[in-house]
Parts: sequence; structure tokens; C-alpha cells
Amino acid sequence: MFPQWNKDHDLQSAFKHSAVWFYQEMARRIGPERMQRYINEIAYGNRDIGGGIDRFWLDGNLRITAREQVDFLVKLYGDQLPFSQRTIKIVKDIAIAEKTDSYTLRAKTGWAKEIGWWVGYVERGDQPYFFAMNIDIKKDDDLPARMAVTRNILREMKILEP
Repeated sequence: MFPQWNKDHDLQSAFKHSAVWFYQEMARRIGPERMQRYINEIAYGNRDIGGGIDRFWLDGNLRITAREQVDFLVKLYGDQLPFSQRTIKIVKDIAIAEKTDSYTLRAKTGWAKEIGWWVGYVERGDQPYFFAMNIDIKKDDDLPARMAVTRNILREMKILEP
């Protein structure tokens, strides 16, 4: 379906290309008990990993609202997640989608059950701006709209440069 998935990936390239198979293998290695513990510790969405260890976020029981996504991002930005500083720094580094002299944009796409996500935050100096965009995805061609609409809003708000 996505040609960029059909190659070897590390965490950084899997993040960039949303290589689902990579995340599925990671989830299987983590296992359901440890995964549930992590999901509980970070209070992620409804915390329900039912539906299979390698499917719960795709078509399983996990649900999260845009507000909950932003709350998670605020914790990530503030280094308030129950993970090592090294781990948090790695996540922040691989999440950089764009970096200019004026701002750094960290974000991640997502897509499950006909809902497309783009969540992240922009840092301008010491000021963060958080966002969580979700739109209905009726066909593959709708996927780029997640980012395009969000970028247009951020530009209009003068958070991103034109």
C-alpha cells in the first residue's frame, strides 16, 4: 500500500514514514502487560489496549480525543512523562518535522478507522503552540489535508512563517 514501508527501518525512519509494521513488531516485543502499564502511567486516552497487542491503536479499543492528545504533548514538551530524559530527547528529536531559524515544528501523523490525525507542537523561542488536527479520510488522497489545513491555520495565526 505504501512503498516507503517496504524497506528496513529504524525508529527514526519508521516514525517519518509511519511504518505500521515496525510499530506492530515493537508492540509485540513490549508485550501486553508492559504496554498496559505504560499506557496507564502516561494516562493515554481511554487506556484500553483490547483488540490485540499489534492492533489496539489501529482498529482495536484504544480511543483518544484531540484534547487528550494535546495533554500528552504538553507532558512530552515539559519532560513530564515517566520515561528517562534520554528517551524523551530521542522522541523529541525524531519528531522534528521542520526546523527554521524562527521555530521548530514537532509532529506525528496518524490514521485509523477513517480518521486522519496530525498532532504536535511548534516552539517559537520559549513559547510552545500545541495542536491536534483530525479529519475524516474517505480516500487516500485526503491524507495530505491533515497537514495542509493545520499548516494553513498555523500560518494564519503567525505561528509558522509564510
